[in-house]
Amino acid sequence: LYVFIRKYEDTLEIKLNEGYYYYYEHFIDQTIKGKYRSEARLGAPVIQEHTQTYRDLLQKIAFNILKKHSDQISSVIVEKQLYTTEPLLAEELRDYKFSMSLSDFSEDMRACFNKLQAESIDQANFLNCYFLKMISGQIFFTDVNILFVLASERIFAQLCRIIKDSQTFHISDLDKLDVIDFYPQVLDYVLYKIQNSKNIEAFEKYACSFVLNDEIRRRIIMIEDNSRNNPKETFAQVIMMYVIFFKLNTKNYGSNSYGHIFKEMMYFVNAYKTYTFNQGKRDRIYTVERFFMNISLNTLTLKRLNLSHFNFSNSVISRSNFFQCKFEDTLFNNTVMKGKNRFELCVFEKSNLLLSNSNACEINFSNCQIKSLNLKPLKCKFTQCYIQRLDLYLQNLVLITFEDCIINTVIIQNEHCSGKANIEFSNCIFKTEINVKETDAT
Repeated sequence: LYVFIRKYEDTLEIKLNEGYYYYYEHFIDQTIKGKYRSEARLGAPVIQEHTQTYRDLLQKIAFNILKKHSDQISSVIVEKQLYTTEPLLAEELRDYKFSMSLSDFSEDMRACFNKLQAESIDQANFLNCYFLKMISGQIFFTDVNILFVLASERIFAQLCRIIKDSQTFHISDLDKLDVIDFYPQVLDYVLYKIQNSKNIEAFEKYACSFVLNDEIRRRIIMIEDNSRNNPKETFAQVIMMYVIFFKLNTKNYGSNSYGHIFKEMMYFVNAYKTYTFNQGKRDRIYTVERFFMNISLNTLTLKRLNLSHFNFSNSVISRSNFFQCKFEDTLFNNTVMKGKNRFELCVFEKSNLLLSNSNACEINFSNCQIKSLNLKPLKCKFTQCYIQRLDLYLQNLVLITFEDCIINTVIIQNEHCSGKANIEFSNCIFKTEINVKETDAT
C-alpha cells in the first residue's frame, strides 16, 4: 500500500479530496470485508455484525499498542513531518514490530476477542488479516501507518459518541476522551475524519462550546496559581480540542467572545510542556505548532507570545495584529494575507513570510528586530526597524517602504520579477551595501 500511494504521488493523479488517508481508510475497509467474505463462504454467521466488531477490536488493539510503545515511537519520528500534511511513516519505523500480548487485553477487549473466536469458522486465524498477525501470543500490525490510522479511528469514534450524547461541551467529557500525545499521524487523521463527516456542523458547534466553557477558562487560573490540583491528566485532551476548534473555525477573533482563545490555548501548551519536562519525559508537545497550517485567522490580535516553530503555511490571515511576539523558525509559506496586518515590537529569526499573491494586502512592521527573514510581500512598510538580514523576493511586490530604519543587509532576490516593484528608503542608516541577485531578471 505504501508503494502504491507513493506511485500516485509521483504521477500526481491523486484527487484533491483523496489523499493518503483516504486510500488507507478504504484499504482497511476492503481488507476487513474481504476477510469476512471468506468466512461467509465457509458458513460463518452474522457476517455484517462481525465486520464492525472486528474493526472495533482492531482499533482498540492499535490504540493500546501505540500507547504502550509511545516513548519508543516518539524517539524515531522525524522532524520533517512537522511541515507536511497527512504524513506517512515508512523507513524510520520499518525495523520495528510494535506488539502486545493477549495478557495485555482489557476486559472489554477480551470479551470482543472471545465473541469473534467463538463464532468464527477458521479458529486458527480468526484474528489474523492481511495487515494484522498473531504469532506465539504476540499481536502486531505489519504496516505502522495502519497502526496509526486504526488508533486514530478509536479517538474519532469516542468523540462521535460524546457529540451524539450532547452537542455542547461538558467538563466531564475530557475523562471520556483518550489522546496519545500529538503525533501528526494521529491528529491529522482525526481531523481528516471530522472534515469529511456528514455531521461537521455538530463538530463545529461542539468545538465552539468548548473554547467558551467557563470551567476550561478556570483551569487556566489554577495553572497560573501553581495549584497542586492542576488537571494534568487532561492537558492533552484540552489542547486537542483547541486544535480542532482552530481547524474548523472561521469566526471573527476580534469579537469579545473569541479574542482570548489563542492565548488561552498557549497557556495550556506551555503548562503541558512544563509538566512533561518535570516528569522526565521528552517534549511531547513539539507537534502542536504544525496544526496551524490551512487555517483561517480573522481580525486576530496576539500580544507577547512566543510563536516560534509555528507553521502558518497555506493559511488565510486577515486584518490581524501581532505585538511583542517572537517568530523563530516560523513559517508563512504560501500564506494569504488580506487587508492591513501589523507587526509591532516583534522579533523575526530564521523565518519565512513567503506570501501568496494577496490582493489589497498591506503589512506594516513597526519597531521590529529582523534578525533573518525571507519576505515575499505585495505591499509593506518597515518603520523604525533594525534589519540585520532581509531576503526580499520581488515576484509579487508592488511597493515596499523603509522609513527611519537601521539596515545591515538586504538581499534582493530578483527572480521572476515583473518589473513593477518599487522600493523606497527614507531617512535610513545603511551598515552595508544592498545586494541585488539577478537570477532571472531582464
